[in-house]
Formats: sequence, structure tokens, C-alpha cells
Amino acid sequence: MYYNMSLGSVTTLWSTPTGTQFNGVGITADDTNGRLLYDTSARIGQAAYGAPTAPSVIGGHYYYNASNNTGGVATNYDICMANGQLYSWSEGSTTFTRGIYSINTTPQNILIGTTNVTGACVETALWTDSTVAANQYHFEGLTYRAKDGLFYGINTNTNHTKGLYSIDAFGGGGPVFIAAMPSGHTRIDSLTVDDTGDTFYMAEMNASTSSTAHDGNIFIASFDMNSLAYGSTYSFGYDDTSNRGTGITWAPRAVPEPATCAAMIIGVGALLRRRKK
Repeated sequence: MYYNMSLGSVTTLWSTPTGTQFNGVGITADDTNGRLLYDTSARIGQAAYGAPTAPSVIGGHYYYNASNNTGGVATNYDICMANGQLYSWSEGSTTFTRGIYSINTTPQNILIGTTNVTGACVETALWTDSTVAANQYHFEGLTYRAKDGLFYGINTNTNHTKGLYSIDAFGGGGPVFIAAMPSGHTRIDSLTVDDTGDTFYMAEMNASTSSTAHDGNIFIASFDMNSLAYGSTYSFGYDDTSNRGTGITWAPRAVPEPATCAAMIIGVGALLRRRKK
């Protein structure tokens, strides 16, 4: 869906085809290649800028150690671009530690044990979390702020305060707490930043018929990095029988209009737009 934040209008751009599972846990804008990238937690898809349609599959994402042919399917959450490279928060496995991983969007053939895997988008660890469960984070929302060269994440793990953190992944630093989740919204699970690097947007989807009995809306909060305070909020109806994960990305060049854009996908998908002032 395409959401105009100025007018509060919603337009469906594409819906998940019947019988498929491209429901989009993460979404990000790849300006270099003129495409939106989608992550379903098991595979990567893409849709060209212009009039974004249902994504085509690029490949599945895999952990892989070529030195001993070990690996397996990677479980990812939010994705983002940083310096022209795709990254994700990945949950790890028994042999690969959870953390921020780069994803090679050029699929290749790999050998895991004695099994040939075709079309693998191989992941490589950039920053890894603690291996002690009680100390771990879970950054369901992830974005990169070019203004300071840091990743930012929404932690949903109760081991640490839920909310917004910075992560100096390129410098090897640990997470730094910035702010708790907005009042009354503890299901925030996606994150993006605008072109100026001054405003973050984060989202959650609340199904009114779920056991958590929310309001049947998609909720979006803004956070100002200059004042370190929450600002405007947005919401629109998207009720479903289940609470689903959200994805949100700032994508001013994805839709051919004289406007800056932010894009959000939830289940079948949603795009957000803000007009230039």
C-alpha cells in the first residue's frame, strides 16, 4: 500500500499472489540500482522503481563458510542499505552468531555438506551479538544513518530496554540506548531514516482481532534526532486476523512524483509518501 502522510490516503500497489509467501518482513530502497528490495525472512526479492509491483525472487539467503562447506538458511528481519550494500539483522544458528550481516544480492551456487544449493544469496557477518542468551539483543527494526555512519535498531528483546539503539557495527562498538519505544506502542518492529538523517520513522501493525486486542491499524511514529524526542504520529486502517510484522523504508525516488517518499510493507505491503514542503 502507498500511504500519503500529508493527506492520509492509502493506495494498494500490489498484493501477495494466492499460494505464495512473499509477505515481506523487511523492505529497503536501493537507489543505486533503482529498486525496492524485500526480505521474507527466507528469501530476497526486488521490484523496479517507477511503479513498484509484486517482487520477483532474487534468491534465498544462506549462512555459508566456504572453508568447510557449513551453512544453512538464514533467518532475517529488517533490511537496509549502507554504502551501496544490503544488510540485515539475522537471528543466527547453532554455528553462526546472530547479528548484522551483509547480504550478497548476486545469487551463487554453494555446497553445504554434500548438498548443492543454487541461487544462494550468501550472508557475511559484520557485527555479532553476545553468545550469552541473557545478554542478547533482538533488532527487529534496522536502518543505517549515513550522517554518522552508524546502524540503528529497534530492540524487542526484554534482556535490554525495548527501544531505539545505535550500533557502531563498522567500528566494532556495541549497542547504545537512545530512547524507549513510544508510549503505548510496544510492538514496534521496523525502522527507517529520512534523507536528511534527522528523522527516524518506526512502525507496528496491530490487529484488533488478535489476542493482544489492538486497534486494527498500522501505526507510525517519528523520532527527531536533533531533539531526541518523538514527534508526529500517523496511522491508517489495516486490520487482519493476525498481528503481522512490518517493514518501512524512506524511498523518495521509488515513485515518479515530485515528492519525497517513505515506503512501508506489511504482509501484502504498504508504501508511504510525504510531499516536499
